[in-house]
Amino acid sequence: MKPEIIDAIAPVYEPLIAAPTARLDTPTTNSHSESQPSPSVNTCASPKPKKPLFNTKYKLQHTDLHRNSVLTHGTNEQDRMVAQHYLLRTAFRGEFLAPIQSALKKGCIVLDMGCGPGTWTMEMSTAFPRSTFIGFDLENVYPHDIKPKNCHFRTCDLTILPLPLPDNSVDFIFQRDMNWYLKAHMWLPLLKEYLRILKPGGWIELVEPDLQTQCSGTMELLMNDKLIRAFSLRQQDPSSARRLASLLAISGFRRVESDFQSFPLGWGWLHQSHRINDSPPCSSDHDITVVGTHRSEFVRAVASQYMFLLKSLKPWLSRFMSMTDEKYDAYIEALPAEWAQMQTYTNWHCATAQKPCQTYLYHTP
Repeated sequence: MKPEIIDAIAPVYEPLIAAPTARLDTPTTNSHSESQPSPSVNTCASPKPKKPLFNTKYKLQHTDLHRNSVLTHGTNEQDRMVAQHYLLRTAFRGEFLAPIQSALKKGCIVLDMGCGPGTWTMEMSTAFPRSTFIGFDLENVYPHDIKPKNCHFRTCDLTILPLPLPDNSVDFIFQRDMNWYLKAHMWLPLLKEYLRILKPGGWIELVEPDLQTQCSGTMELLMNDKLIRAFSLRQQDPSSARRLASLLAISGFRRVESDFQSFPLGWGWLHQSHRINDSPPCSSDHDITVVGTHRSEFVRAVASQYMFLLKSLKPWLSRFMSMTDEKYDAYIEALPAEWAQMQTYTNWHCATAQKPCQTYLYHTP
């Protein structure tokens, strides 16, 4: 880390690193565990800091990471991300899956990497006033004035490593929907950087959508193929959402667990579970409990949000599909009828993991 960055940010973390410790929750193991659980460990948790969290004269160095994004920028995209947040919260039944409820209540330090408009950061800081939440994003579309006292935002390019954050300084790192921006080769170095920043026993949570829809019709399949091929040509990984747990394990994390939720694109009824049995594909044995005769507002909102995503992709994807704007608009407007006929859905994947409390050295004989 550059000396000037350390000097600028040291006053921020000095009162936080010196704070007393608190025990994290100990999760129960399940069939999704990627590794054997380790004993529960202590991690630092801090009371509400008395000093300002950031020096307002200091700006993190960054470059234009958003040039890597295929999404359109603007208020429509910000609104889409806000709507997406509430859909994810509904499907996953909460803001997070990592076992840190107790630590959040007592007070800890949380980073929201790639926070966008800051919806998750704002809601978490309101729900857990004793904890400190810091949202990082390159585009400063996050709130600047009206926000909780324990909520802070700063600009940062997550591709410039090392990040200007001290070792072993935070309790929880949350990152969601960053695959639109990250090249394939960026994932492992960034996760190893998160491992450095986390305190021993700290937790990380990654949430990403599967780019490929399931049970797709002819038109949707064509769009899937074009999207995945175009994504790969940009040296981005179209399958990273399904490999989150493996990436975390490779990076040195332990107690890795994964989960997913399915999002029907405008079809289906009121249901208690949003998870669809994905084996075999397009099976009629969906894990959906029907309790009504009308489409739920949830699935209507899912279809609407996905349509806005396709519109946000238009400047980039329409060129790859060799379509004019008008032809692209007409193409995606015809998709909802096919979604309903084929019962198309998309999956969101979530993986949580813990930084080991010790570094184990392996000796070869």
